[in-house]
Amino acid sequence: MPPLLHAHLRVPRRDFDVAVELDAGPQTVAIVGPSGSGKTTLLRAVAGLERPVDGEITVQGETWFRARPRTWTPPERRSVGLVFQQFALFPHMTVRQNVAFARGDDPDALLERLGVLHLADARPAAISGGERQRVALARALARRPRVLLLDEPMAALDPFTRQGVRRELAAVLRILALPTLLVTHDRDDLALADRVVTLEAGRVTQDGTLEQLASRPATPFVATLTAHAASPLGSSA
Repeated sequence: MPPLLHAHLRVPRRDFDVAVELDAGPQTVAIVGPSGSGKTTLLRAVAGLERPVDGEITVQGETWFRARPRTWTPPERRSVGLVFQQFALFPHMTVRQNVAFARGDDPDALLERLGVLHLADARPAAISGGERQRVALARALARRPRVLLLDEPMAALDPFTRQGVRRELAAVLRILALPTLLVTHDRDDLALADRVVTLEAGRVTQDGTLEQLASRPATPFVATLTAHAASPLGSSA
């Protein structure tokens, strides 16, 4: 059975090329690595916000990018749900209007599903960080995405809020069963992932479960990461 997401791409950066080959099924894949290793570049390439110079990106059999013969699907035509670190909500719109902007599923149904329907008429500045995160996720899901991209989605939350939101996000990801790429610097977020892919200087250095990485770390970075990896979901952040 072919993967739901196939990303084989090369994107030039100033100091190195981000050259990644990654397949994913209906699972959450954590993308981790040192700062500047190409993690966000990978997400942006899948979303169509970066144009690779080589390779291929296919999602559920649909080609979004191919170097030869040249194929390019612009970002607005890609079925991608993207959640940024700072959520990127429109401050002048209400919560409902932010979700409706995606022009997909019924915004109220999504807000109810994520437990924030009572905030539908509020503006982002009037709600908490955890509530803004849920709204950003609702907006991403409103597009009925084929792939979900989460770029440090809990980095802007305080540690106490992060704990509860992480549990809620884990439940949502299990229900969605979408190929999901989760970029994170927080070891506790690894509890959300079915697989962990380490990216260093634009290259995949290891790919497997957290247990597999811990048992045979391929690089000093992986050894450090797994030595301090999170205990089960719900432990202190």
